[in-house]
Amino acid sequence: MGSAKPCWRCLEWCRWAGVKRIFHWNAEENRFEVVKVNNAESGQYETHADIRLFAGLGW
Repeated sequence: MGSAKPCWRCLEWCRWAGVKRIFHWNAEENRFEVVKVNNAESGQYETHADIRLFAGLGW
């Protein structure tokens, strides 16, 4: 099972909507983690769709 950590786009939407914290499940540690939306730049990741779009491959 994959991680439930939010991607950079989800963090941007949450920041826009005024969300301060996101709780997500970490399957490796079997516990919830908290991401502070305004301090999450170091942990952002790209999705497969982002990689395709930035490479110019479209959908």
